[in-house]
Amino acid sequence: MTSGTSRTRRPSLQARLVAALVPVALAAAEPQTAETEDATQPWGLEQLMIELGQVQHSKAHFVERRYLKVLKSPLELSGTLAYDAPDRLVKRTLE
Repeated sequence: MTSGTSRTRRPSLQARLVAALVPVALAAAEPQTAETEDATQPWGLEQLMIELGQVQHSKAHFVERRYLKVLKSPLELSGTLAYDAPDRLVKRTLE
């Protein structure tokens, strides 16, 4: 079955995992103060991976909005993300 619309390319599994883990890492990270900030070290993927390596367990709520041409308003999903080191990520969609 083909249609006149082109298929959009889905992000890779690695990109989706990083996108899912960012809120978990941010929820688990300690807030930085002016004394603890290091102005020479920009926060990026490397720092994210270091901080994720220090997290043993974390849980966060999420809201995901999907925009589809066939719907008049976005499809909204919400639930929880749970991370258990080293390799378990569970996404529970509740609504």
